[in-house]
Amino acid sequence: MKTLTNIIVFSNDEHLLVLLRGYCFAKQITVTDLEFTMPGIREIGEIKPGLIIMPINLLHSGRNTLEIGSLRREVVSGGNHLNIGVLADHANDVIPPEFASWIDVVIHTPIVLCEIDNYINTVYPSPAYYVERRHQERRSCANRRSSYNDGNQALRPRFQADEIDAKQAGHLDFHLDWCKRCLIIEGKKIDLTPKEFELIDLLLTDVDRIFMADEIINHLWPSSDKATKADLYQYMHLLRKKIEQDPNTPKWLMNIKGFGYKLNLN
Repeated sequence: MKTLTNIIVFSNDEHLLVLLRGYCFAKQITVTDLEFTMPGIREIGEIKPGLIIMPINLLHSGRNTLEIGSLRREVVSGGNHLNIGVLADHANDVIPPEFASWIDVVIHTPIVLCEIDNYINTVYPSPAYYVERRHQERRSCANRRSSYNDGNQALRPRFQADEIDAKQAGHLDFHLDWCKRCLIIEGKKIDLTPKEFELIDLLLTDVDRIFMADEIINHLWPSSDKATKADLYQYMHLLRKKIEQDPNTPKWLMNIKGFGYKLNLN
């Protein structure tokens, strides 16, 4: 089982570093903060981190061309893909399309530790995580049995309503869990960022309809006039990496060329 022992952070944000160090101390993970320079990037090979966190603005700055190229080589060197997380200051921040294929997660700031925790538990699940998940599943099963066996009829409509909501959302194998703000695919829980949840929710409003790219952009970034179709393509690429077994041959999130996007729940 893979374990996460080292994180590299290319940031001098003291608030971020204090939060991360406190979280990682409890998880017995070492945090190393480095300058985004060539010497700093060379330390990746020595430290061998399981996760690299960096501000999104480093990808947009034309001054970091050499450093970005060196980081890309480090990320894929030896065939060992490192996990890269970028810190987005605003909901409208987008990853440049040329970097989309090697960015694994967008972390929104002000930093919410539950986003990082959910991501780490997904990529590096610990034995304790599996134990807790089994306990949750047992409690859920026990609650469902109780709702069936209890003579109180008021309990039954709630469970039935959950089933109906899933069907109305399009498919029992693909639906949103509004309480946990996540996506359930074939019984598997997939954590989503707020924007990803909003996007899936939009596509689920009418699963037989193709949503035009401009319509999706206006829905996700209503106050921004900078988001483009290229930004949306990059965002969809990242989402496919998260929800599809094979992102290059998607099963759920379909691109209808020349038109837009739709969910395939047939």
